Amino acid sequence: MHAPAPHTGAPQPRGAGSRHVGFVGGPPVATNGTERILGFHAALRNFPDAAALVAAGTFSKETGLRAVSGWLDAGIPITAVIGVNDTVALGALEAIMDRGL
Repeated sequence: MHAPAPHTGAPQPRGAGSRHVGFVGGPPVATNGTERILGFHAALRNFPDAAALVAAGTFSKETGLRAVSGWLDAGIPITAVIGVNDTVALGALEAIMDRGL
């Protein structure tokens, strides 16, 4: 079962902390991705002021890059991002670094 990982790794929005928290997942048919998104939502229930942003795709760097770029291009002030795996997280990080953030 994969649900505990995002639950324990989810950001802890406090004070001026995380308010727009993104989760970039894989395809909805992938059990491990589904379990992780459930853990993500379970963790955020403890922080009613945090807005959950969710994107799905493949387990690829391009998925992370596309999701985070889309949020940033839309003017969403994301303050934390969780990737379903390291490869997706690298794409998310690339989008953030491309903007000098």
